[in-house]
Amino acid sequence: SHRRRWIFEPHELRALRAQARGSFSDAEAELIDDRMLFLMREVGVALLWRAPVVATAKTLYKRFYTKASLEGFDPRLIAVTALYMGAKIEELGQYNLVRLLNAVSKVVKENK
Repeated sequence: SHRRRWIFEPHELRALRAQARGSFSDAEAELIDDRMLFLMREVGVALLWRAPVVATAKTLYKRFYTKASLEGFDPRLIAVTALYMGAKIEELGQYNLVRLLNAVSKVVKENK
């Protein structure tokens, strides 16, 4: 069942991403993705998280947007949610959500 739902051929993945893109152009959607993945990486570095935690979060983010539209869900919220879920999945322990949100805020301010 995992294979049927989450493992895609390259042409299937391109079709899903085009559908999720909505009215955004390829370049706009790619820019949004790049910015959110950069944000996730920088937050992981700021919090001294292990690489698998951030990699899991990035995978969750990308998988979410194979099924949902960029127009329907704010990528910033999905990126932060993916970071939190990545920490839980990779068993980072009891993680303080306030600390995560403060780190996101700091990274966003530094990279304006």
